[in-house]
Amino acid sequence: KITTVDPNIDKESLQELTKVFPRDWFEKINFINGLSEDYLTKENNSKFDFVYIDGDHKYDSVKRDWDNTKKRFNKAILFDDYHLPSKRQKDIECSRVIDEINDESKELIILDRRIFFDDRGYTDDQIDYGQVLLTKSKV
Repeated sequence: KITTVDPNIDKESLQELTKVFPRDWFEKINFINGLSEDYLTKENNSKFDFVYIDGDHKYDSVKRDWDNTKKRFNKAILFDDYHLPSKRQKDIECSRVIDEINDESKELIILDRRIFFDDRGYTDDQIDYGQVLLTKSKV
């Protein structure tokens, strides 16, 4: 079962998704329209095998998502938009939170983001952000 929390999910966006993904996938996905902090405080007993944090990228929001999930994941958390020191972008402060997590199980993953239109034209040495995987098995 997958639960996704997004304040921008509506019927129109779900209709668009059905054009791309098989309809039977939607039977396995619980779409929540709202903020992660609201959902996680209401669902205080829920545990998750995998958590993907890719919401508001400001420090306080990322920190809240981490605080709300750090004791509730069974296997892994993947943080999006980890910027290397060479990349500066206004209001993208995920790296600061991730760097504050004192854990040896963090692994930086640099994806070939050229699959996205806005990242095409970059060479491998120009890709200066990625994701960070934190796994429970090493914690």
